[in-house]
Formats: sequence, C-alpha cells, structure tokens
Amino acid sequence: MNALKAALARIDLGLDRIEFAIAWVCMVTIVVSMAAGVAFRGLLDHSLAWTNELGVLALVWMTFLGGSALYKRRGHMAVDAVSMLLPPRARRILAATLVAVAGATVALVGWHVLRLIALQHAKPIPGLDLPRSVYGVPVLWMCASMLLTSIRFLIDPPPDAKPGIVATG
Repeated sequence: MNALKAALARIDLGLDRIEFAIAWVCMVTIVVSMAAGVAFRGLLDHSLAWTNELGVLALVWMTFLGGSALYKRRGHMAVDAVSMLLPPRARRILAATLVAVAGATVALVGWHVLRLIALQHAKPIPGLDLPRSVYGVPVLWMCASMLLTSIRFLIDPPPDAKPGIVATG
C-alpha cells in the first residue's frame, strides 16, 4: 500500500509541475498574442486573424490545467467556518466525502467531454487551422488529473489545514 501511495504521489506531483508550466506558457501566450494583435492593428493598420483565437485557446488551457494544479495544492477558495467547528473525525469524514464527490463529478464530466471531443474534431478553428476539439482536451486532462488526485487524497488524505492556511498536500 505504501508503494501505491508513493507512486500516486510521484505521478500527481509530476502532473502538477507539467500543468503549472503549461499554465504559465499559456499566460505568456495570451499576453504576446494580444499584444501582437493590438500592435498590428494600431501601428500597421493590419489585422492578424489568429491572435484572438490563439489567446482564447491559451485561456481555456490555462484555466483548466491551472485549476487542476490548484486542486492538487488544495489552493481553491473554501468556506470552512462550519467544518472547523466539527470534531477532527467528523472533519475528516466531511473532507473525504467532498473529495469523493469531486472525483465522481470530474469523472462524469470527463466522460461527456470525451464524447464532445469526438463530435468537435471535424470542425476547424477559423484562424488557427486546428480542430475545434483542442478546446476540449484541457478539460479532459483536468478531469483525468483531478480524478487521480481525488483517488490519492482518498487513499492518503492530506493533513488538516489550519484556518487561513492552504495545505500543499
């Protein structure tokens, strides 16, 4: 069991690093593509068709991969006023229930996104000559990655965070 916990932790940590790096690249891509679009329109009076589409695509990737990375770090906002009033055992049960619900939710969303990707693949993104399914790939990645993290959190729960402190489990 310890080998399984260690393997899940290594995989999850690796995914976290990849997701965070891709999110940063996407943020830079957004800034550069939007700046290029503004510069070409304003200075050269020539519009670049691909800058807006690339910025939107990078925003989608950044949102979903960044969200997955934050889930691994337990970095999302939470209202824990009621849960902190519970005794430690009840707080652990509540935390496990919420992780299980999150895991089940992303599994269901992932299943539907997989079907949506197949439908969108034949339709191109106008300015980029890419299949529209590239919008669904980061959502599917997020679902698979968050499901793995949820399984890891259920097998090896992160330590309780004190109020106001984000645990990086």
